Amino acid sequence: MERALGKNQSYCREINFELVIDLLRKEPRSATQLAETLKLSNATMSSIVKDLLELGMIDIAKSESIKGSGRKQVFYTLNEKFGLILVVNMVHHRADIAITNIKEENIINDSMFIDKITEDSTRQVILKANELLFNSHVNVPLKNIIISISGLVKDKTEGSEKHFVQAAFEKQFHNVPTYLTNDGNLITYGELSKGALANCKNGAVILLDYGIGGAFVIDKDLFKGDNGYSGEMGELLCEENEKLDYLEDVVSLRALLAKAEAVMGKKLKMEDLFELYHSNPEVHQIVLDSASKLGKSIKSLIQVLDITNVVLAGRVAKFGEEYLKEVEKETSRTTQKSNVVYSPLGDKGQIIGGAFIGVDYILKKSLEK
Repeated sequence: MERALGKNQSYCREINFELVIDLLRKEPRSATQLAETLKLSNATMSSIVKDLLELGMIDIAKSESIKGSGRKQVFYTLNEKFGLILVVNMVHHRADIAITNIKEENIINDSMFIDKITEDSTRQVILKANELLFNSHVNVPLKNIIISISGLVKDKTEGSEKHFVQAAFEKQFHNVPTYLTNDGNLITYGELSKGALANCKNGAVILLDYGIGGAFVIDKDLFKGDNGYSGEMGELLCEENEKLDYLEDVVSLRALLAKAEAVMGKKLKMEDLFELYHSNPEVHQIVLDSASKLGKSIKSLIQVLDITNVVLAGRVAKFGEEYLKEVEKETSRTTQKSNVVYSPLGDKGQIIGGAFIGVDYILKKSLEK
C-alpha cells in the first residue's frame, strides 16, 4: 500500500508540474495566482515552484508591490535559457529553418532553396542549421529538433524504418531528440497554438500547395489515425471531366500549373500561375472551377465529421478572397454553419507549430526525470 501510495503521489506531483508549466506558457503568474487557478494550497504551490526553479525550467519574471502592504508579489515565467528548439520545414523547392526558445520566441531563422528532398539537400540544410546555431550567439543547449516534410510520414519511426532525413540530423546532432512529422501535421499544431484553431474544439486544416495534405483536430488534439497517416486530404475524390479523380490531381497547385501550361503552350513557374490567375481569363476560370471542386469536398468533410472550422493553408492563399468565396459557395450549402478561412499564420505555420510541440517534448521529458 505504501509503495502504491508513493507512486500515486509522484504521479499527481508530475501532473501538477505540467499544469503549472502550461499556465506559465500563456503568461507570467504569481504562486498565489497559480494556486488559486489550480485549486492547490499555497504550501503545495510553493513547493512546486521551488522544484521548478531548481530544475531551471522557470525563472522570476518580475516582482510587484502589493497595494496596502510592504510585501512584494513575485511573478514566474518559463526560463528562456532552459533550452533551444531547432525547427526545420522541408517542402518542395524550399527549406525553412528556425531556432526558438522554450518561450516559443524566434531567435533566428532563414530559408533556402532545395530542388528536392534528397540526402544531399538534407546535408545542405544541416549545414545551414549549424550556421544559424553558431550565429544565434545564445549560450543555451539545443534540447530538441523538430522536422517536417511533405508526404506520408510515420511518427516515431525506429530502426530500419527511420527516414533518411531524421537519421541525418540525428547523426549530426548527437543525443538531441529528433522528431519527424508531416508538414500538414506541423502547421495544424501551429493553428492550434496561435492560429485559426486556437479556440476551437474540432476542425480541419487543408494544406493546399504543390500537393495537398492536412490534418483533423478532434477535442483540441491532432487526430492521427491508426497508422499515423490521417489527414491526407489529397486522397479525397472529386469529379473531373465526368469521372472521379483524386483531389490532389485536380485542385493542387501542381495540377493547376499543368493546366495553365496547356493554356499558354509553354513551361511555367509557380509564380506565373498566380500572375496568370489575375491577368488571363481562361486561367482565372480554371482556378475558380478548382475552388468549387475543393468546396464540394470540404462540404462533405463538414457533413460527415460535423465540424465547423476549416483552415486553408499554403500558397493557395495567393489566389485571394475570390477563390475563398468560391469555396464558401459550396460549403454554405451544408445544414450546419461552417467557417472556412485562410490560415492567419502564412508561411510561418510550420515553424510556429514546431516550436509549440518542441516545447511540449522538452518540458514533459524533463519532468519525467
